[in-house]
Amino acid sequence: MSISTFTISTRMSTSQSCLFLITSSLIYRIAVKRLLRQHLSHDDELIDVHPLAELILSEGVRLGSGSSVKTDGEESDPWALVAAVDIIENRVCPRYMVHGMWSLTRQENPAFKPFLDYLISTTTPNSPLRAILQPSSTTTQTIRPALVFSLRMLNLPLPLIPPLYKMLMSELKDSVEAPNFTHWLIWGRGYKLEGSEEGMGLDLNPVA
Repeated sequence: MSISTFTISTRMSTSQSCLFLITSSLIYRIAVKRLLRQHLSHDDELIDVHPLAELILSEGVRLGSGSSVKTDGEESDPWALVAAVDIIENRVCPRYMVHGMWSLTRQENPAFKPFLDYLISTTTPNSPLRAILQPSSTTTQTIRPALVFSLRMLNLPLPLIPPLYKMLMSELKDSVEAPNFTHWLIWGRGYKLEGSEEGMGLDLNPVA
């Protein structure tokens, strides 16, 4: 279902584009895996993008949120996608039945935990992000973080992304399944200067 229509203008061409709600269709599964690999870059070997892509899309369906940019109709590949994953809800798997009784413990989610561990490994030891990405039993009573995946093709103009964030906030506000999120973590690509680049005046202060 198309949500709205707008125009992409570049030096090469002008094309009509639409925003679509994300689904768990094969088109989205393939596209999200490709976009995840692109954003992970050299770290793509550290993360199995297949279950992670499935989680992102299933969570979008569950929450009734998440939109994509397409330029050639609903059946075409998305150029960009913004979706949210409830960290508390998806850190562990749902309880399961054992001999007719619900399990007493919940296992860590193999589709999500490796990615959370990867994110934690990129932070400093005293970073406040660690408490959000890996909340304890006490902090879960006061915080409810969401991890926002903002994925786009590298040649997609950045001004097209803000409308996706605006729609995501509106969709989550209207969703009966979405909790009242207290923190929003947006995952994006990071860049590190190497070799002679560090001596060219391009060095930046590290961000946790």
